[in-house]
Amino acid sequence: MNERGLNIFNFSAGKDSTAMLVKAIEDGEKVDRIHFADVGEEAEFEETYEFIDKVERYIGREIIRIKSDKWTFDSIFYAHPTKGKRTNEVRGFPQVVGPACRYRDWLKIKPLQETEKKYGEGNVICIGIAVDEPTRAEREQYKNAKNTYRFPLMEWGMTEADCVQYCKDRGLLNPLYEKFRRLGCWQCPKQSL
Repeated sequence: MNERGLNIFNFSAGKDSTAMLVKAIEDGEKVDRIHFADVGEEAEFEETYEFIDKVERYIGREIIRIKSDKWTFDSIFYAHPTKGKRTNEVRGFPQVVGPACRYRDWLKIKPLQETEKKYGEGNVICIGIAVDEPTRAEREQYKNAKNTYRFPLMEWGMTEADCVQYCKDRGLLNPLYEKFRRLGCWQCPKQSL
């Protein structure tokens, strides 16, 4: 795949990134680093950390936990916006309107990008996006980047259902899927009951 730079696999502990990572290792692909964007104990399910430990034992590799140097979920929640109508109010929960929350940007995307910058240019960043969700791979953050973004599940033609089955076959489906259809921060207003 990438002869010059590093092959960095981003791992969320969800079905897609788990299937991507395990299949890449089982297929003998070069996996230099595995990064997990850790939003912190105040927002992450305890089961997620236990699952990461289980995956590490299965693959025999370290999953590096990346945290924001600047923010925690609580520090964002209790902060006051610096501009706009709400400067005297506590920020509170992220907005539920729109495709994503700013907390994700501050606690996941930016820390991962800052870490990736430390390795220079010419790396391949592997993201677990299944073939049946192609619009996610078209996000602006993946275009015109110094590194190349690769979507192995799309290359392999794996759907989200394929990823669930792949993980189940190996005993590696995150147990949180018994309670939730999608995984995320436990107190996210978009999270199901």
